[in-house]
Amino acid sequence: MTAPDPTMEAITAAVVRGRGGDVAGARSDLEALWSEIGVGGDPFHRCTLAHYLADLNLADNLRR
Repeated sequence: MTAPDPTMEAITAAVVRGRGGDVAGARSDLEALWSEIGVGGDPFHRCTLAHYLADLNLADNLRR
C-alpha cells in the first residue's frame, strides 16, 4: 500500500467540491494549494492541480 499523499487528497477534495456545484469554493481551494506548492513544488502535484484548475476555468467560460 502506498503512503497517503495529503496534497493529492486536498486536490481531490477540491475537485469533488467543484463537481458538487461549489465551483467558487473549489477554485479558492485549488488556488490556495497552488500558493502552497509554489514553483518549486512536486511536478506531479503542479500538473494535476493545473489540470483541474483549468477545467474549472473552462467550465466557467462555457457557462457565460
